[in-house]
Amino acid sequence: MSVNLSRAEIIGPPLVADVQDALRASGIAPACLQSEVTESLAAENPIIQARLYELKALGVMLAPDDFGTGCSSLASLHQWPVDVTKIDRSFVSQIDTSAHHRVLVEATVRVARSLSLGLGTVVEGVETASRAQMLKALHCAKCQGYLYARPLPVIAATQWLVARLPRG
Repeated sequence: MSVNLSRAEIIGPPLVADVQDALRASGIAPACLQSEVTESLAAENPIIQARLYELKALGVMLAPDDFGTGCSSLASLHQWPVDVTKIDRSFVSQIDTSAHHRVLVEATVRVARSLSLGLGTVVEGVETASRAQMLKALHCAKCQGYLYARPLPVIAATQWLVARLPRG
């Protein structure tokens, strides 16, 4: 499960305790929860960085959201306690028509997956089967977007997930 965190939520002192309480109450393993923050927010100030390390210490997965749209670089990925790199849809929307965007996605995936970082990748904004195939060929670990499902309210999302559970 992925949860986007805002600046106010991260800076608020109860964040880590709230996450601990939610994990305990839900029974979800910490590694099954992914907290997402924009890369510009992650680089913003030491309090935010400290909170990310506190969440990481709980075992929660961390991901910079919309990676590549801010002012950070691939080289900065090692400075944050992240597990996954989420590649922004602005790159994906043009990979089938722009060699430049295809190379940017491929480079990001290669750096993230390198032995020194070992990060997973999630690509946002996958809307066509041809883009999904292209991303698979680039070794993108996971894709999300309208090709798979549109945003759903909680009850509809639960039904969608249950319908896709393996039977048996």
